Amino acid sequence: MEIETPFDDQDRQRLRRAMGGDRDYDDLAQLIALAGAREAIDQATGRFVPSTIAEERSYRIFCLLREGLSLADAYALIAGIFQTEPATAKRYVDSAMARFRVELDEAMDAAIRAAFADDAAGTEFMDSLWWVRVPDSLIGRVRQIVHDAGQPEIASARKGNVWKFADESYQAVRAAVALTVRPLPKKR
Repeated sequence: MEIETPFDDQDRQRLRRAMGGDRDYDDLAQLIALAGAREAIDQATGRFVPSTIAEERSYRIFCLLREGLSLADAYALIAGIFQTEPATAKRYVDSAMARFRVELDEAMDAAIRAAFADDAAGTEFMDSLWWVRVPDSLIGRVRQIVHDAGQPEIASARKGNVWKFADESYQAVRAAVALTVRPLPKKR
């Protein structure tokens, strides 16, 4: 299904005011549109039927997080959407995360699985380390997996969202999301 909706410079300006910083507002608008469409479909099909405004708000936040909105962006965006103070927005986001923890964990695991798959773009083995492109919205969870497994910490490659993993750490993340061990590449 493909749906188009207008998104002009005035909309970009409004998002810029709500979010601050320099970012790709077209990508952010696409994420918001996908989350909104999913929310509408879930309600129309009866998958989610809110009984209170608070439940509706939590589900809207869940849909944004499920589409990959980072926590930092969620706090800023929710403050803008619901016209609240940052502390209130943080409470709203934290509440939604607690309410939909299982669903969010499943969505995050699927996204991590895609980032660590054998055919994932942006993954290479170099200088005895795995260099993996990990979206910002997933890095906190990936770090937690590595920490919980007692493996060496990961380090930023200082190339966008590329991170360096010792083989043990890389394999621990793969195992945590039900991927098999990936052998080290053969030396050329």
